[in-house]
Amino acid sequence: KNLPEDYGAIHKANELNEERFIIVQPTAYYGWHVEKQFNAVLELVDFIVDEYKADSNRVILTGYSLGSLGAWYYAENATEYWAAVVPIANQCTTALNAMYEADFSVWAICGEWDTYENRHGSEKTINKLAERNPCRDVRYTELKGCSHHDMAEAPFTPEFFDWAAAQLRQLTSKDSSHEESFFA
Repeated sequence: KNLPEDYGAIHKANELNEERFIIVQPTAYYGWHVEKQFNAVLELVDFIVDEYKADSNRVILTGYSLGSLGAWYYAENATEYWAAVVPIANQCTTALNAMYEADFSVWAICGEWDTYENRHGSEKTINKLAERNPCRDVRYTELKGCSHHDMAEAPFTPEFFDWAAAQLRQLTSKDSSHEESFFA
């Protein structure tokens, strides 16, 4: 399913005249945990970095609702890819091990009127991550007056884009430096 450009992160970036990012907004019908799909998404990230000369050290993963479950999953299972991970409007259902040691930022965002499970599950996961690795930027935000459905666009504010632009993954010998950041 292709999302229209007047929806989600792309819409908000256009509305705010935000030009610092390449935003890729794929969708899935049944989830992001399928191995074939997992590999395809990572291949897509590699392709975008190469094709657009994006900075591989500034790749930010975000996901809304079902995509948030995918963001938690990819954060745990492909830690080397991300400068930051932003799960929006869903709790973490992934067993965490690698994320405790990972060095990327995590900002979980839910609406105040989302389900108890989503809000408190996300907050609980962020608290665990902060306890295990207190030197990195992990945060939980609950947006006032927002329901689950509002969260497709509500988090994408000028503050969010400024925070995203400041994210940088730890450099490794295989990494190369380019100019632009992007969302997967």
